[in-house]
Amino acid sequence: MINSFQPLNTITSGLILQQLEQEINANNIAQPSVDSQGYLMNSLEQVNSESNPSITFTGANGLLSVGTGASAESITRLRSSFLDNQIQQESTVVGYNEVLSNSNSTGIMNQISSILNGPTTLNSTLSSFAAQWGALASAASPASPTNANFASDQQNVVNAGVAFANAASSEFNQLQSLQLSTNNQINQTVGQINGLLQQLASINGQLLQTNGSTQNSLLDARDYALDKLSRLVNFQVNYGADGTANLWLSDVALLNGTTVSALQTTAENVNNPQLVDITLQVPGGTYSNETNVGLKSPYDITSLITGGNLGGEIYSRNVLLQYYKVQVDQAASSVINITNGIYSAGYVANGSVPGVTGIDFFTGTGASNIAVNGALVSAPTTLATEIQATSNPASIPNATPLPSGTLAGYLSNIPSLLANNYMASETSIGNPIDPTKSISSQTLSFIANSSFTLNGVSITYTDNNSINDILNEINTKVPGVYAVFNSAAGEFDFYSANPINFVGTSGDDFSWADLQNVLVSSFNLNNISAPDPKLAINVITPLNSTTVAALPSYPYGPNTEAYLVTPSTSGSFTISYVNAGVPTTTTINWNNTQSLNTILSSLPAPLNYLYLNNEQSFEIFSPSPIQIVDNSGNFTAFTGLNGNLALSGMVSNVSTNAASQNTTLQAAYTSSSDSLTQLNTEQDNLAGVSTGSGTPGVPIATIEQQAYQSMITYNAMLEVMQIIDQMLDALVGISSTTSSSGIFQQETKG
Repeated sequence: MINSFQPLNTITSGLILQQLEQEINANNIAQPSVDSQGYLMNSLEQVNSESNPSITFTGANGLLSVGTGASAESITRLRSSFLDNQIQQESTVVGYNEVLSNSNSTGIMNQISSILNGPTTLNSTLSSFAAQWGALASAASPASPTNANFASDQQNVVNAGVAFANAASSEFNQLQSLQLSTNNQINQTVGQINGLLQQLASINGQLLQTNGSTQNSLLDARDYALDKLSRLVNFQVNYGADGTANLWLSDVALLNGTTVSALQTTAENVNNPQLVDITLQVPGGTYSNETNVGLKSPYDITSLITGGNLGGEIYSRNVLLQYYKVQVDQAASSVINITNGIYSAGYVANGSVPGVTGIDFFTGTGASNIAVNGALVSAPTTLATEIQATSNPASIPNATPLPSGTLAGYLSNIPSLLANNYMASETSIGNPIDPTKSISSQTLSFIANSSFTLNGVSITYTDNNSINDILNEINTKVPGVYAVFNSAAGEFDFYSANPINFVGTSGDDFSWADLQNVLVSSFNLNNISAPDPKLAINVITPLNSTTVAALPSYPYGPNTEAYLVTPSTSGSFTISYVNAGVPTTTTINWNNTQSLNTILSSLPAPLNYLYLNNEQSFEIFSPSPIQIVDNSGNFTAFTGLNGNLALSGMVSNVSTNAASQNTTLQAAYTSSSDSLTQLNTEQDNLAGVSTGSGTPGVPIATIEQQAYQSMITYNAMLEVMQIIDQMLDALVGISSTTSSSGIFQQETKG
């Protein structure tokens, strides 16, 4: 027979279960699910119930089974571990991308684009610089500078040069400042990462000592910390049976139980002592992993950090900002080189002797120190004699004398000239040489009647002609070619918008056959100046060398510390030239385990190269025009052999590349952010609550309704329990009545 108190026990277990349900519902309603950064802090919980064992007894109709109510079996977090993993991976991508470019325009690439596309750009100032030279050329023509505006035109040229120099140095300095501020941000991000690692270590310690419902709160705290950490840095995680999380970066342990390996920023960056690298400080001083046993601590892990905010900051600092600093620097140095090459040589049939300006227009070597020569800034009217380029009567029949202002006219075309691809005398033809005197009057031997072909145009001269006459012939007959003679160096230089094809003869001291097309590095390759390590280019020293090579009298390398732009792992480039009159292209494949000497030794004849130790730059030279184009990798970028572009193209590319790359990175951020939102929505559908404002998750009203229904059930069960209690109370009252035969008596028949 059933125990009389069993209904009461059944109701009691139901009440306990409903009370637990209400506590969980109240907790779900009360706790916030998402913090201000959009991270899920707590998961919803549900009570999993089970039926209590039933009671079986024998009744009039056989065996009967009576239920004894329900009880709580477990409390489950409504959270998917699979989605957790996906969210953490996508958070790492978002964290990386948001540093580069984001919708708030605070990303590094956003700022780079803003710097390079501001109200004053390299492109606009170069155009103005060229235009002012053109105005000066007009003012100087046709004879002496009598134009009333001549002095102001001279001043305008100097001012335009100053404007270009200021734009270049301003952009470079802003990029440098942003690089340093990004370096400071790396320090802050490392501090946040270490804080979260310590927090996770503490949670691991508590999980080792805790179980039951309290454990769910710890697991929530663990997952919340992992979500935040994944936004900051890439890592791998594995979980113990007790819920503890162990973290790895590649095969290096960041967190093992309660032991943390802290990140540090005390090591100098190998390419810039102002910047820091990331090292790992392992407790005990050494650690072992899959590939390294007893590796010394601290260990440089910079290259292992490829995701999260920290990965984005390292990439922005080391790659993006460095790349655009180099872009600005090579644009500035190319303008310096071409302007000074034409201006300082200064001789384009100038009637004065020696026919050179004697000074450079620009000082400095690049964007960091470019300036207009102080002598011109303080006395701009000295340009009066330096740009006139008046012509003596030509002794070559039918030659047109060049008008005054010719040199300024050449400089007005500077945007169209190739940046660092020109033709020059390989050696000096003699010194001193007076360009105004006939060849026969010089202390040199010349063929009496000679000629050469320049871009298909035949130029002839006799020993009665002067260099002045030869320049007249070139500059009036060959379109797009600007020839100058540097009498101080005894050198011809030819500048053009296209590679120059020159076919000459030998046998006199002009050595036309030795005239070379030159492709020269647009910047100093070595990132660190002497006496620090320089590039090691010999056969045995690869591009990625991390060791010092003792080359003949000075230790060179490691190359990993020397390159201004880090070489790619591998790549290929195509070089175009003319071989025996036949246009030819050759593709050269390379990788960073080869040396520069090995790569450049693959250049086909008749191409040659020269590495200038003092200038830390390369020259490729050939009798025929030279052009190099990267197919993959960045050979022309890290060697600076990218002079096939016109100056205008090189300068404008600085800003257009930045704008284009910003658009691409913005799209990457938007895509990854949308993916993360979708994953969070899926997680919230299991574990989140909604405020009713369109955010994803289980509506809070639904949970409130569940709590309300649970309360109704609880109250109804209380009422039933009260009725049962009253019944039992009545039975107890009856059973307590005094009777000799008890409360139940046999019926007496009468």
